[in-house]
Order: sequence, then structure tokens, then C-alpha cells
Amino acid sequence: MDVEERLARLERANRRLKTGLAGVGIWAVLVFVVFQLLPARVYDRLQAKEFVVVGEKGLILSRMGAAKGEGKIATYGRTGRITTTLGVTSGGGGVISTFSPGGVKVIWLGSTKKGDGNFTAYNAKGKPRVSLGVERRSGYGNLITYNSKGKVTVGLGTTEKGGGAIHTYNRKGVISISLIDGLNEGGKIITHNAKGKKAVFLHALDNGQGKVSVFNLVQREVVSLGSTKQGHGKITTGNYMGKRVVEVGSSGRGRGSIFAYNRKGKKVISLLANPDGRGEIATLDGGGSRLVELGYESARGKVFLFGPSGKPHVLGPKK
Repeated sequence: MDVEERLARLERANRRLKTGLAGVGIWAVLVFVVFQLLPARVYDRLQAKEFVVVGEKGLILSRMGAAKGEGKIATYGRTGRITTTLGVTSGGGGVISTFSPGGVKVIWLGSTKKGDGNFTAYNAKGKPRVSLGVERRSGYGNLITYNSKGKVTVGLGTTEKGGGAIHTYNRKGVISISLIDGLNEGGKIITHNAKGKKAVFLHALDNGQGKVSVFNLVQREVVSLGSTKQGHGKITTGNYMGKRVVEVGSSGRGRGSIFAYNRKGKKVISLLANPDGRGEIATLDGGGSRLVELGYESARGKVFLFGPSGKPHVLGPKK
């Protein structure tokens, strides 16, 4: 076989190879077109322990899987730090959390162990700043703010009777001022001392009249500013045990009066204006009987001394 025959055979083999490759290409195109025309397959169920979405450089962007036997979805930022999670609380309720660029939790939205909704916002250090949710005992909504140390500073909520309430706290988290709706009793304002004990109480009585009460360290009322049943002003002071000792107010027909009481709450001194407008001072025994009275009679000052019978002995200028 000479060179020309070999070249001829090589050309024929080359033509057959080209023809075969062209046929394979045509079949590949036909198969691709057919598969494109076929409807996409839809799976009824797809199971996996975890799904992970990664970026171009293999960095995890989102993850869906199980954490401690419960479902959880998490998303991540470009730095690889977690940004958002959606999962389950220890009590079995749903929860959504968002995180700062540094990976610190800043928002918590979920369900409490009792099944109530709750929203809490945190600062960049993970300390709570605002909480909006449901009060555990009453079941009413409330709003709570916190200071830089995580102590409660203000609480807005509802009383057990369904009225509104605002409470403020000092930097140690101890209650300092309360504003409360007393419903049929009217509004109430309470100030507390550094230990959270009631110090001053401004409120309305059942008859609709206002009253201010001051309390000592053992929670006894020692000063009271209010009004009488007739609508006259009245100031009352009490001893350590809260027993009335002095009362400044108005007697009948709007006349001024001052009364002093012993430790048993019995009136022993009376200073007042009598019905004809003249001043009168009297001392009394524990039973309310007059002992000595300084008054006015026939345009002259008099001293009346009373005995067991109640009949007075008068001391003063004669007519």
C-alpha cells in the first residue's frame, strides 16, 4: 500500500468520524429539547436533616434544620455571623430573634411558658431595654423599660380591676411613684421611699372628696389632709402608731377648730369658735367631759371649772 492509498483511507475515516460526531450532536440537541418540553417534576415530600444555603465563596447564608430535637431556621450575614433565627422556646412556643452585626441578640419576639406573647428589645451589650407583653398574674398587657444596668425604670400596665397603671422605679429597680386608676374610687398617686415603702398617698374617698396621706416607716398614717363630710378642709396628725393626736379643721357652719387627742384617741383639748363667733378653749377628760373652759360671757372673759356633776364654777370679772 503506497502513500496515496493510505491518505485516501485516512480521509475516509475522518469523514466517518465527522459524520458520527454530527449525529451524536443532533441527538443531544433533540434530547435536550425533549426534556425542556416535558413538564417539571414536583415532589410531594422532600426529607433531610438539614438544608444549608451557601454563597459563591462557600460562606453559609442560611440554614434550616433541627436544634435539640426542634426545628430552627437561621440566616447569616456576609461576615458569617448569625443575623436572624426562627425556632422554638424551651416551653414549646414559637420565637423569632434578631442579632446585631456583632452577633448580640437585640430583638426577641415569642411566646412565654404560659402561652402569652412577648416582645423584648436589647441594647448592643445584650441588656434588655424595652419589654412589651402580658403580666403573668393578671393576664393584662404591660410595657416595661429598663436602665443601663437592666433594672426596671418604668412600667405601664393594667390593674387587677381593669384600670390603667403607671409605675416608675429608681436606679436600683425599687418602685418610687405609682399612678393608678381606682375606677369608682377615682385616681391614685403613691410615692414610695428608697425601700419601696408607701410614703405619700394622694387619692379620692368614696364620697368623691380628695385626700392626702403621709406614712411613717412602719406604714402608719401620721399626717392626713382631706375634708369633712360637710366638705370643710381638715388636717390630722397621728402618733407613731397612727393614732390621731391633732386635728385642724372646721366645725359646724364653717367655724375654725383645733382638737388634741390622747394616745388612746380621746379628745382632751378643744380650740374653736362658738356659735356666736367667739373663741373658746376647753380641756376634757378621757370620756369627753369638760374640765376647764376659757370662754366669753356678757362681754367679759370667763374661766369655767367643771366638777363631777358637770355644773360649772365661773371665774372672771363681775358685772
